[in-house]
Amino acid sequence: MAPITIPESFKEKHIAVKVLERTKESIIIHSLLRKPPADSSPSPRCLKIVNNQPPHINKSFVTMLKSIQAQPSHRLVRILDHDESHYVRWYTMRYINGQNASYMLANYYLTGFPPFLFFRILDQLYKGEMHLQAHGLYFVNLCPGDNIMLHMREVAIIPNVTLVGYQGVKRYDASRDRAIFTYFMDLAKRMTRGERKVPDFYRRVRGGEEFPSGSLKDADRVYKFVADFEWREGYTLKRFFEEGMLGVKICALVGELFDGGMAEELQVWIRRPVVKEEDIERGVASGGLEEV
Repeated sequence: MAPITIPESFKEKHIAVKVLERTKESIIIHSLLRKPPADSSPSPRCLKIVNNQPPHINKSFVTMLKSIQAQPSHRLVRILDHDESHYVRWYTMRYINGQNASYMLANYYLTGFPPFLFFRILDQLYKGEMHLQAHGLYFVNLCPGDNIMLHMREVAIIPNVTLVGYQGVKRYDASRDRAIFTYFMDLAKRMTRGERKVPDFYRRVRGGEEFPSGSLKDADRVYKFVADFEWREGYTLKRFFEEGMLGVKICALVGELFDGGMAEELQVWIRRPVVKEEDIERGVASGGLEEV
């Protein structure tokens, strides 16, 4: 793959530190502000340089996303800066120190996520999807899980969920409801490994008593629906969450099936740094990458 030169317009305000991901379509680089505000600590960001530009990622699209990203239900990573050309060649996003759901499933949770984490992801993604639809947008192809970042706030005990990859954001209309629901259920089935009920090893607190029977009954209902899912005419993601106040129950199950031991273990894996201090020191000392 031919090397890519870091854009001059980016280097005016930023330092490119370390390549995080490279594909045919783009490259993502950990970066820092060249001159951070005097009253703040250095704020890490991700630079994305686009090779194969999707036609909808233009200046007006980015401006529109920035106008809604301060709202509480916004689950897309925040855009911080971008070039000024019509088809945006590069943009910076808030850096998320965490791991994506696909990586966690492949390396740590071969039998599926613990129920509290599964329901946390469902709850956060649903709220984020409804937020996007309210603004005429939706997020496509959730199933692989590599665009779903799990990360911790300093005092949090349950992970936050953030979507990355603006190429997954499309214009919404009702004809997309089947695809949206199917993507969502495909992801859910991947997270539960297709189990039709909460597995035995997740039905009790690690080394302790079984979770409340009512909570397990509600959880089993969701697991079974996911495992047996077949789309029916007129059935939507919103209807699924609203029927019988299921969305409220899913949110409640995050706490009712919470396992402190598993949560501590999860935090250790999520908090493992991808970019180390020596990477940052080396990048700053060199003045930043010029070509990648």
